[in-house]
Amino acid sequence: MNSYIPDKIVTAYFTLASGQLFVSSSQYFDCLSSVKSLLQEKNFKRWAPGFYINCIRGTLRLNCFTGNKEETKKIIKDFTDKNNKINLYGDFEESAIGDERFRNFLNAYTKIGLDLLKNFGELCSRRLVAEYRFDYHLHTRYQRATPKEFFGPIFSRHSQFFRELDENYSAEQLWEDFRKVDEQGVWIHFLVNMFLTLDLNPYGIVVSEQTKNNFLETIDLDLPENWRRNCDF
Repeated sequence: MNSYIPDKIVTAYFTLASGQLFVSSSQYFDCLSSVKSLLQEKNFKRWAPGFYINCIRGTLRLNCFTGNKEETKKIIKDFTDKNNKINLYGDFEESAIGDERFRNFLNAYTKIGLDLLKNFGELCSRRLVAEYRFDYHLHTRYQRATPKEFFGPIFSRHSQFFRELDENYSAEQLWEDFRKVDEQGVWIHFLVNMFLTLDLNPYGIVVSEQTKNNFLETIDLDLPENWRRNCDF
């Protein structure tokens, strides 16, 4: 079931314990593995029922939709102080997102993404998102598919959060939002960033094979033609 997502945001930036900015995608995913324990804490979920995650400037950015900013900051700091694998980078930031639909989308793609990492696997999930971004995204390649056509079976199979979407924010709304472009940008970019740590701009143009391969090399990812045979489809 979906719950109301508050509009106030507390943002925290994380690195690994060394405090150095990420220089590889593997460092980002190592950091995310530790941060996931925070997201499961009862008190964290009490005050921050929604959140979204992305990679920015060599850090993992956790944006918490919270009903109590100070309590959320304390929970995050206490967790990090006791964890010897990650480090808070810089100061907390505060902001807000007034658009409830956008808040629901940000929370949904992140929680579905976490389910995929757990149940579909990091490598399979990253390859899935990369394949859609470069080979199937509308107006990017000649081989086209809607997000629902491409991701629907995988989300249904591997994400409990997706299966429990309800009238407050439905699966059909999610599919519509994955195709949305407005002043926030291309909404599916947020999913791409969570899994690939970077993205190519602009959308809406055909990406050459050379550009695609150079990008994949930058993010330490390969995409062999037969990659699907090793994943649970």
